[in-house]
Amino acid sequence: MRYLSRFFVKCEDFTPVIIGILSFLILSATLSGIGLTWDEPFYLFYPLSYGEWFKAPHLSTISRYFPNEAHPPLGKYITGSGLLLFASFLSPLTAIRLPVVIIASLLVVFLYLITRKFYGREAGYFSAFALLLTPRVFGHMHLATLDISLTFFFFISVWAFYRGLSSIRWSVIFGIFAGLAISVKAAGFFLFPALIIWALVFRKKEAWRNFAFSLVLTPLLFFLLWPRMWVNTSLHMKQFVLNQIIRLHIPVYYFGKAYTEGMRVPWHYPLLMTVFTVPFFLLILSLLGIILLFKKDKNKQDEALFVFPPLFFFFMVSLPQAEKYDGIRLFLPVFPFLMFFAGKGFLFLKEKYLKSRYLLLYLLLLPSLVSLFLIHPFYLSYYNALIGGLKGAEKRGMELTYWGDAINRKVFAWINANASWGSIISFYPAGYRQVKLYSLLGYLRKDLQGQDTINQKAEYVVLQMRKGMFNQKCRELLKYGKEVFSLEKDGVSLVKIYKGGKLAGKSGSNSHLQ
Repeated sequence: MRYLSRFFVKCEDFTPVIIGILSFLILSATLSGIGLTWDEPFYLFYPLSYGEWFKAPHLSTISRYFPNEAHPPLGKYITGSGLLLFASFLSPLTAIRLPVVIIASLLVVFLYLITRKFYGREAGYFSAFALLLTPRVFGHMHLATLDISLTFFFFISVWAFYRGLSSIRWSVIFGIFAGLAISVKAAGFFLFPALIIWALVFRKKEAWRNFAFSLVLTPLLFFLLWPRMWVNTSLHMKQFVLNQIIRLHIPVYYFGKAYTEGMRVPWHYPLLMTVFTVPFFLLILSLLGIILLFKKDKNKQDEALFVFPPLFFFFMVSLPQAEKYDGIRLFLPVFPFLMFFAGKGFLFLKEKYLKSRYLLLYLLLLPSLVSLFLIHPFYLSYYNALIGGLKGAEKRGMELTYWGDAINRKVFAWINANASWGSIISFYPAGYRQVKLYSLLGYLRKDLQGQDTINQKAEYVVLQMRKGMFNQKCRELLKYGKEVFSLEKDGVSLVKIYKGGKLAGKSGSNSHLQ
């Protein structure tokens, strides 16, 4: 232990670089096992459309290449950069995922640096690797979607705001990073009410400069990064606002009940999904760190700055009218803050109980590391010991998989080996354009026709076990269908393949899939 401690001290100047490289290598090495998720086709096709406009930019063609969409384009610029940089020697999916892996690695590095600033080097190590080893966060760090990019800019914006309390340069940086956050996703706006409330309570005089710069730079950057806003600005801005207010309802399976169209998911969904998907020891340390804020401390005001944004984010996503689905994805920016306070909990235990043998505390990361190995590569299906793991989640009626990531190469290997020439393969439920990409990316044999509905003429039906979206056809398959393949983790089926055609009913009659 003594030699290990000396090694960390000697390497201190290089520690951020080492952490970043290590994070990047771990994430890159685990990329291939994760299937194509529902949203990733958008972050492949939209950058291609944007790229066509940038080749010959003209105001008259902006609306054609930048169509009406719910999210600003920065996140798609990020995934698109992967096509420019890596597509010549990597597959398109790996190419668009790699920039997100880089951003995720930077997020881990900055969490280390920020935690170190408040709680010391040892707590910084703990917080950084706690975030990296949280299975669901780890899973999202691989995906070419918006959520990790938003998380990164959201978290860094809060740090820039803190530094901006005493530095004009950092006030400018805050305005820029806040603009980048809202240019990824509208949820970036959740920054401002939380920071305003904190400033009114604690540091009103010092905070005004941050808001002054942000008032100019944040909307300016949002406007400059989105060419669609350069023409018909009032109309397109109105469309953007309406896209945030009027959202498509996505069914959710939660404690044995499917919340379909017209049904509101309970307010506690974000809270309990966090409780059940953060490794137990990390959850306890995060709560301990937050509770310790109530003790008298000279740094209490500054540390409280890192509580207000996640609390407000939780509040917003818990409102009755807020859509709640996809596990922790929609409130992913909360998690760096949780692990920041896990670092504080680590520091408390170190100082109170293990002053000279604090390296033993790093063993609290071991269950998270083991969990990653055991759940690989189905990180988005992870549940912790409080609910009994994946099996316990199944018994209690939770969504086991939701985004198509479980439909991986093992599933395609079985289909390609067993499907007849030229047959139809039905995938359900499936995301928009996801099935089309199966053939384009080389997952599905070229002669096979993939469809995203349950087709009566299909030779095989690939059923993702997202029960919130199951219809009568799915229930008939589960009850009467001929199962020929099951992809399982911990004895729980995440994907099932059924022989297509007719189904045998209870009385021996046949029931068609209509």
